[in-house]
Amino acid sequence: MLYKHFGSKQELFDLSILEPLDRAIAGLVERNSEPPETFDSTGDQVRAMTITFVRDLLVAMDEIGPLLIAALHSGNRSPLEAYRDLIEPYFETMSEVVETNLQSWSHQPFDPQLTSRMGFGAAFFITLSAQAKGEALDHDDVAEQIVSIFVDALHTPDAPPA
Repeated sequence: MLYKHFGSKQELFDLSILEPLDRAIAGLVERNSEPPETFDSTGDQVRAMTITFVRDLLVAMDEIGPLLIAALHSGNRSPLEAYRDLIEPYFETMSEVVETNLQSWSHQPFDPQLTSRMGFGAAFFITLSAQAKGEALDHDDVAEQIVSIFVDALHTPDAPPA
C-alpha cells in the first residue's frame, strides 16, 4: 500500500531517511567548511558550531531513528552492507569538517573519525531512547550536554593545536 505513493522502496528510503540526514550534514558542511579566520583559544567558536550541528543531527534522528533501524534490516543486502553503503559516507564528511577546523582551536589529540561516529551514535541512541520511553527530547539541552562531553573534554585552553 505504501509503495504505491512512491516509485520504489529506494525512493521511500531516500525521502524518509537519507533526506533528513543529508540536511543535517549539509548544514554542517555549509557552516563549517572554512576554518575561522582567527585562532580560538577559548574554543567558543568550535563549541558553538558543534552545538548547532549536534542539534540538527538530533532533530534529524527524531525524524528517522526507528526508520533507520528498519531500513538497515530490509532489502537485498545485509544490515552491515546497508550501513557501510548508506551511513558510513556521512562519517567521512563529518570527519573532513572536523579536520578542516582542527587548527583553529586548542585541543588534545583525537581521532576525527572516531569522534564523528561517537557523536552520531550518541544522537541516534539518545533520540531512540527518548522515543522508546515516550519522552520529548529537548534538542538544545541534549546538544549542549553532548558537546560538553566531547568539545569541553578535548579543549586545552591556551595550548597550541595538536
